[in-house]
Amino acid sequence: IPHLNGFVYLEKPPLQYWLSALAFAAFGQSEAVARLWPGLFGFLALGLVYAIARRLWGMEAALRAVILTAGSILFALLGHQLTLDMTLSFWLLASLASFIFAQSEKANPALARRWMLGCYAAMAAAVLTKGLIGVLIPAATLGIYMLWQRDWALLSKLQMRWGVPLFLAIAAPWFVLAGRANADFLHFFFIREHFQRFLTPIEERSEPWWFFAPVLIIGILPWVTLGVRALAFDWRLRAPRAEFNPVRLLWIWSVFV
Repeated sequence: IPHLNGFVYLEKPPLQYWLSALAFAAFGQSEAVARLWPGLFGFLALGLVYAIARRLWGMEAALRAVILTAGSILFALLGHQLTLDMTLSFWLLASLASFIFAQSEKANPALARRWMLGCYAAMAAAVLTKGLIGVLIPAATLGIYMLWQRDWALLSKLQMRWGVPLFLAIAAPWFVLAGRANADFLHFFFIREHFQRFLTPIEERSEPWWFFAPVLIIGILPWVTLGVRALAFDWRLRAPRAEFNPVRLLWIWSVFV
């Protein structure tokens, strides 16, 4: 269980703190080592961006996607900051990439199944990084996609028989042990940190509802115009019903998040 200045710290799960402890043990304590994992996960995220774009649209699109991502202000900032956000972004992106690869793999069912299990593992790592958001974002995106695409057959391709146990085997043990070691942990973590934190002024966050709009606009500079144009595509021309449509899935992912 992470500690902050000697006190138990239960606000966030421990994955990145574990990784930081390993880095300190291997390389000593310094500012650079403290920021090792956010920076490394940033580079790994670029690799996933490249892999998704190349799978869907080829080499040129992949290189453009990497340049656009790496050149965005917020992405570069979070790759340098000592926060959990780049690590969370990597695992969410890994779940998205694994899902797209699984649903796009029609010639090899065994490979598609392994990609789906990778999706569950990535979501579990995201949960161990920053809580329920690691599974809620992918699940909400999938739900919106199936409603819009009317692709109910997708439920049979999710490999839940093996994926859910794998997810629980990775994500659940720490929460069970933390709950046994700290009587108030489960209520504090799941109720206060996931619901009261967002629905009540318990954290004294007084920003207006539109607060993150300028943050996002500044964060994707200098590509704001390109971003708006990309989101304004004619989705009706690219969405045959009851067939997997990665463009629509990516559109929902971007807008929903």
